[in-house]
Amino acid sequence: MPSGWPTPSETTGGASLRLYFDELPDSGEKVEKFKGFLLGLSRYARFTGAGIAVSIEDIAEVRSHDHTLLQCLDVVLGAMAFRLNDRHKNNPPGARHRGKRTKAKEKLYQFILAEVRKIFPNFNIGITTGIQGDYENRWRHPYSHWLFMPNDTSYEKALTKRGRTTNDPTRPT
Repeated sequence: MPSGWPTPSETTGGASLRLYFDELPDSGEKVEKFKGFLLGLSRYARFTGAGIAVSIEDIAEVRSHDHTLLQCLDVVLGAMAFRLNDRHKNNPPGARHRGKRTKAKEKLYQFILAEVRKIFPNFNIGITTGIQGDYENRWRHPYSHWLFMPNDTSYEKALTKRGRTTNDPTRPT
């Protein structure tokens, strides 16, 4: 564990991790294998060193439709993913204007972003909030946001906003 990185045991006296998943779409055997993997995290050095425990009874599948809070979370995450994947720009096939649901999802995204920007002014939803120079912020920040990128991700800088030049003839329009 990096030096200076606080652990839950230092800040909260240890932590038990509870994992609730929406119903997993795989077979019973695959679901049990996945739960076994999650249970194995308790033996991972960073977890044991941080005082984080995972037990089998704390790994559960739930139906989000049966829980109001999980339904709200589904709506919020859906609106964020909708906007981050640029689906807010899509018109239904054959339509000239965006649909009511598309507009509603974008308004929800804008509201959420405004709330996050009260905590982090000028927050860019497309990047990780990070620790801002202090590992303890992993536990202190009221909001954290990570940009998940696979290890084998690659991109062409020339196709990014900051990588383009205004007179670039290869620039997509």
